[in-house]
Amino acid sequence: MKLPQILPGILLASSLPVMVAAPARAEVVQVTDVQLISTDTGLEIVLETASGTSPQILTTSFENSLIIEVLDAQLALPSGEDFSSYAPAEGISLVTVTQFDANNIRVIVTGETGIPQAEVLPSSQGLALSLSTTLAQSEEPSDPEEEIEVVVTQTQ
Repeated sequence: MKLPQILPGILLASSLPVMVAAPARAEVVQVTDVQLISTDTGLEIVLETASGTSPQILTTSFENSLIIEVLDAQLALPSGEDFSSYAPAEGISLVTVTQFDANNIRVIVTGETGIPQAEVLPSSQGLALSLSTTLAQSEEPSDPEEEIEVVVTQTQ
């Protein structure tokens, strides 16, 4: 019978340790300073990092607010508190930078009349965002739609 010859091979295979790769984690970046710089088109936000690296971001919006999630980052400001600035530039009513959870920072930029448009700029200091308070071309109605009147008649 071949069963006794196969059995030691099965036992050996089942006793070998299984190597599992640990999931890759990005290094957590320390944000040490927040700078707001007025520009001709709006505002530039610089999140200075201890290492000078630029963390990854995700953006979304809600009502007049642009919400920027800064991933794998911790807020380490000298004051030890969150950052906020009221009316830092024309068209922007509020900028807040808070520690959202253990390893993510949330930046919220609230526009006065609409959602500010953001663009990531290259920076050796960390993360730099250029914010424009002018509405995007596609958001402005080009021609108001003319009203159409529909008359329905029924005969029996």
